[in-house]
Amino acid sequence: MNFIVRGLPLIIFLLPSCLSSGENAGDNVGGGGSTLPDFSTEDLAGEWVGTLESSRENRDAIPFYFRCSANGFPESGADALYRDWSLDDSVTYSWVRSIGVMNLTVIREDEMMLLNGEFDPSGLSIEGDFVMLLEGTEMDYGTFEVVLGPGTGGFQSDDQLVGPWEGEWKTDGNPSRVVDLLLDSDGVLLEGTIEGESIDLSGPYWEHQFSFSQDSVGRLAPIDLYSTAWPVLSLSYLIATEDGSLLSGPGLSLKRP
Repeated sequence: MNFIVRGLPLIIFLLPSCLSSGENAGDNVGGGGSTLPDFSTEDLAGEWVGTLESSRENRDAIPFYFRCSANGFPESGADALYRDWSLDDSVTYSWVRSIGVMNLTVIREDEMMLLNGEFDPSGLSIEGDFVMLLEGTEMDYGTFEVVLGPGTGGFQSDDQLVGPWEGEWKTDGNPSRVVDLLLDSDGVLLEGTIEGESIDLSGPYWEHQFSFSQDSVGRLAPIDLYSTAWPVLSLSYLIATEDGSLLSGPGLSLKRP
């Protein structure tokens, strides 16, 4: 088993729970003649994009991504809810067993994200389970699926963004509001409504253009949308899925109609 641990001493408290299942599994597959690839932590290297499927009812899949260094060390990532982490503010940890079972852990302040999954034989995708903890208490759990990202330029406005979108905008303490958007092939907002009230398109071109700030993982730049009937819909970032079916960020969840 290959381990990579970086960060604060707090990480040592994770080891017993992470190792218990791994040690019982064993590295070798019985029945000789196995053709399974021999995986290592370095197989986590690169940018991974996909979705979290929460156990909570009535919640759409949550776009997310993470990056690992050449030796499989988790360096940064984000999900469409609000978690946006890097080595500047987080403790990270990862391991991969030779049979393709993996773990990736991120600790940020009093929150912890655990991904436990398994590579497919090609090493290009991972599926498994996730758990989100707050001060040691389970906040959410479910399944995840990621694939190795498409690389620089892999996300484009005329592929993942163009067309109609519908969904909800929700802020703390307020009821959700229905949002409908129509984007052109450059990501420019052609028309849109919030609870049926039109979004103001009178500003400069750049004020209502959705654009990728990190086009290798589907992350969009901040954008503000204005409506005469509602406060500013201010989006710190959005994440698109590679198939162009979901576009979500903190407070906003959109999908294709």
